[in-house]
Amino acid sequence: MSGWRITYGILVLIAVIAYFMPWINTVPGWATILPFSFTYFIGLILGIVIFATEYKPVGLSIFAGILMIIGVIVTGVLVGLIYSLSPNGPQFQGGFTIAFLISLVYVILGPIAGNKFKKANIVIETK
Repeated sequence: MSGWRITYGILVLIAVIAYFMPWINTVPGWATILPFSFTYFIGLILGIVIFATEYKPVGLSIFAGILMIIGVIVTGVLVGLIYSLSPNGPQFQGGFTIAFLISLVYVILGPIAGNKFKKANIVIETK
C-alpha cells in the first residue's frame, strides 16, 4: 500500500468520524449524532468506493467533496431555520465547523492523493 493510498484512507476515515460527531445539542445531555444530510452520506460512500476500487479517483473525489460541503451547508441551514423559532435558541456544537473544514480538505487533498495512488500502480515495462 502506497503512502498516498494511506493518506486517502485517512482522509476518508476523518470524514466518517466527522459524520458521526454531534452537530447540534437541542436538549441538554442529548446530541444529534447523525445529521439530516443525505448528500454528505453519499459523499462518504463515494470516498469509500474510490479507496476500495481506485475507480476515477480525481473526478469522483472532487464530486464526493462537493457533496459533503453541500450536505453540511444544507443541514446547517435547515437546523438553523428549524430551531430559530425555539425560545432558547439552538446550542451548536463544533461538528458543523469540523465537518465543513474536513470537507474542504477532502476536496483539495482527495484528488491529489487519488491521482498519486492511481499513478503509483501503473508499471510500464520496456525491453
